[in-house]
Amino acid sequence: MAFVLDAAQGDGRARSALAAGLLFGIAAAMRQEALVYGFVAGGALGLRVLMSGRPIGAACRGAAMLAGLAIMTAANSLLESAIIGDATRTGRSTGTAARAGGDIGLRAEEAVLTFAAPFGRTALVYLVVAFITVGALVELGRRSAQMELPLRPVLLVLRSIGLLLVLDMATDGLGFVPGLIATTPVAGLAIAKSWGSGDHRMVGAIALVSLPLVWAVQYTGGAAPLWGGRYILATGALLIVVATVTLTGGRARAVLRGTAVAGAAVTLIGVAWTIERTHAFADATNELADRDEPALVFHDPHLAREGGMRVLDEQWLVATGASGRERAAEALADLGIDSIGFVQHDRGDDPLVLPGWTVVNDDRIPLVSGLFVRVTRTDPLTNTRMEYLLGCS
Repeated sequence: MAFVLDAAQGDGRARSALAAGLLFGIAAAMRQEALVYGFVAGGALGLRVLMSGRPIGAACRGAAMLAGLAIMTAANSLLESAIIGDATRTGRSTGTAARAGGDIGLRAEEAVLTFAAPFGRTALVYLVVAFITVGALVELGRRSAQMELPLRPVLLVLRSIGLLLVLDMATDGLGFVPGLIATTPVAGLAIAKSWGSGDHRMVGAIALVSLPLVWAVQYTGGAAPLWGGRYILATGALLIVVATVTLTGGRARAVLRGTAVAGAAVTLIGVAWTIERTHAFADATNELADRDEPALVFHDPHLAREGGMRVLDEQWLVATGASGRERAAEALADLGIDSIGFVQHDRGDDPLVLPGWTVVNDDRIPLVSGLFVRVTRTDPLTNTRMEYLLGCS
């Protein structure tokens, strides 16, 4: 961002824009959302230079930044192809972008969760609390620089939300705090300061304008079990910068410090949750690895991934959906495996079974926060491969 601001100055250079594009391209190799932030930052750069009456400068610096972004994106694709034989991450990014705009209701719901929510739930009351959290922090940021406006009413609202979060975790156990504003409340203060003039306005605009574009292309279906809006971390970082440089008065600085302490407290909750969750998953995957079935079949690919190296010592595969279970049955028949443990989340439903297999026994393994994994030992009804494929017809 420093290079973008440098390129936007009257005496800025195209090489600063090129450096900014290269860095955004490097970041995109780790988080594809960096492409969105790079696009928005490039647009803001070009617009600012253009509005200063320098159309040629705007075109040159915009082209330089785009070139840097394109160079690093292409280099990453070539590196992936050379090492693993395919541009996997680029393909995932392209596929995700192609689905942009789909599932509008789900995307809107997850936008609220990832931006603001203190609670990883989607009931209306929790979404309302998320909106109140953002509104209260923005108002606190606005009032912090105006001595005639009292802070107490806003602080009372925020403390009440914090108390609700503590009570929720005390009764239901530790869990995810999915919202960026809930985990990084200093970013909420900055929203009230992202206007006016100067470099901070440009930084704030990039942070906020990028949000709907990220929400339009981000992966869906997993907004609740994440921490602090991981897809929009760049927005949080930029808004922290805005808050730091604009909240300069005595009372404003006190508000900034108090809000930062509150954010640190939420982070400590996250550390405790990480420790608890990691140990719980380790215990569960150790139980899975110690089972005597020749292979494990996971219904949920994320559950398989959580097992780490402990489960990778075993034979396992993932079978999601009916077609996945059919392919798994075919693969197991080819391998001559005559018994498996089918691993799925225990939601109280009848266990899923591969076509041509039958249940021998059913076990439950504690996972985390009252959740259980269901492991169904199943054996084939017949050793005839054709009957596997025909579903024992």
